[in-house]
Amino acid sequence: MLARIFPSQASNEYRGYKFAIWLLIAIVLLRLAMSYAALIDTRAMLQDADSIPLDKFDAGAASTVLYITKLLGLDHLLLNVVAIVVLIRWRALVPFVYLLLAVEQIARKAINTANPVPRTDIAILPVDPNLVIIAALLVGLALSLATPRRSAPRN
Repeated sequence: MLARIFPSQASNEYRGYKFAIWLLIAIVLLRLAMSYAALIDTRAMLQDADSIPLDKFDAGAASTVLYITKLLGLDHLLLNVVAIVVLIRWRALVPFVYLLLAVEQIARKAINTANPVPRTDIAILPVDPNLVIIAALLVGLALSLATPRRSAPRN
C-alpha cells in the first residue's frame, strides 16, 4: 500500500478506481471555490459561512483575522494547484494527494475543535461541510488504493 501512496516514479499510470479521479476533481473544485472566497470575499466568508462576528472585534483584531484567513486561502489554493497538476500529469500520485488533503483537513478540524472560535448563533448548514469533505477524501483515498476487478471478456 505504501508503494501506491509513494510510488518510485511519478508517472501518469493510475491503478485505482476511476471514480476516485472524478471524486478528486469534485473535491478540488469545491476547495477552489473555498480558496476563492477566502482570498477575494474574505469578510463575507468569515461572517456568513463561518459565522465569525468580525463586527464585534476591534479594528486591529478584525484586520489580523482577515489577513490570516487570506494566507490560509492562499495555502488552500496552492494545495489545489498541486492536486490539479497531479490530475493532469502524474496520476500515479493521486493516492498521495488524497492522503495529503485528508491529513490537512483532519488536522484543520482537530485544531478548530481544540481552539473554538466565538461564533454567532446563526447555523447556516445542518451538517459541517468539513466533515463531509473529510469523509469524501477518505473514501477517495480508499478507492484510489483499491485495484478494480477486471470484468471477464465477452464472447
